[in-house]
Amino acid sequence: MHTGTWIALAVLGQTLGASPAQTWTVDDNGPADFASIQSAIDAVAPGDVLLIQPGDYAPFTLAKELALLGPAAGPKPHVAGRSAILGAPTFTLAGLHLDALSVGGVPGRASIDACLFDRRVSGDATLALADCDELVLSRSTVQPLDCFVFHALEPGVRIANSRFAIVESTLVGAPGCIGGIYEWGDGGHALVVSGGTGTLSATAIYGGDAGGECGAFGCAGCCSGAQGTGLSLGSGARIVARGAGQWIQGGHSFNSGGLGIRATDAGTKISVSGYSIDPVSITGGAEIAYAGGATPEPLLALPGLDVAGATRSLELYGTGGVTGLVYAALGTGYAVLPGLDGSIWLDAGALEFVVALTPPANLVADALDVAVPPLAGLAGLRFTAQAVCPTQSTPAGMLLTNPVELILRF
Repeated sequence: MHTGTWIALAVLGQTLGASPAQTWTVDDNGPADFASIQSAIDAVAPGDVLLIQPGDYAPFTLAKELALLGPAAGPKPHVAGRSAILGAPTFTLAGLHLDALSVGGVPGRASIDACLFDRRVSGDATLALADCDELVLSRSTVQPLDCFVFHALEPGVRIANSRFAIVESTLVGAPGCIGGIYEWGDGGHALVVSGGTGTLSATAIYGGDAGGECGAFGCAGCCSGAQGTGLSLGSGARIVARGAGQWIQGGHSFNSGGLGIRATDAGTKISVSGYSIDPVSITGGAEIAYAGGATPEPLLALPGLDVAGATRSLELYGTGGVTGLVYAALGTGYAVLPGLDGSIWLDAGALEFVVALTPPANLVADALDVAVPPLAGLAGLRFTAQAVCPTQSTPAGMLLTNPVELILRF
């Protein structure tokens, strides 16, 4: 265990011109600059920050560079219906509770942190993400509560043709309904990925449980729906899944379980380590490499509270005894360089510190304690960390971890 602080980074961020832009307050029931999220979006300048107080808000549409932040502690602001972020150059969402969200056509960093998505809104997945070049979903939960009466139509999360990193999150498919003899709802898939590349790190994935009438016509379970798959891949998707003891699990019916992973189509590839997984189905020329639940490749996590003075723990998991170098930067970026197995998700020109961490054993992290700095005047400031393991490599090069982000709120 190491100790450290990022307060110095916040000060450096200001001196380097990385401090946040103009901030505005949004409150549906109190004195603020705006009473609705949409009116704030329409009025403020690109690059500004919206500080959204707890309350109930209508869905919004965003097409400019903004940060939408809920408070660091207490209830999350609730946004009803389906919101949309379409064509924004970059954006940040943190600390919000949205029924459903669609994101598309974002060429820069798209950061979603500490958010909750929990409704089925017709037309797409609870969280639908398409054509994003640098998407980071961290410490978030997608768990639609509305059940399917018959066939499952939408997954919890759908990602298409994107580069993404999902970190420390929980993804769950919607359940099938349990009701009368004519209700035999399927469970929804938790995560469906078509095309693109991505990493899943310390993220739990559960397909939706099947519904149905257990004793219809005197036949226990004969009207049961189908279970949802945990992770469904196709159209040449390439995924690296690194766990720290989490599950990729299919949904359950009355007497059986579903698939943890389903992969189809030539060119679809997934590498899994550090996870426990339910049965898999690999067809159509897809490929899977599974290193088992207790031999993880390196990953980073950053759990903890977001309030000023709280401690976040920058944790490196991996093979016991293998050292990783953790880099932290104020800027974001994306690059693929020769000699590295993975993508760089930070601005190498804005590095603030490097620390060496060595997991003492498989599935046991070495950690750096990180103090959340004072938040006044710093809402929207973002730090990114990522690690490289110089002595652990594949034919493609030294292994890189996923990115983690510390996004300051208020």
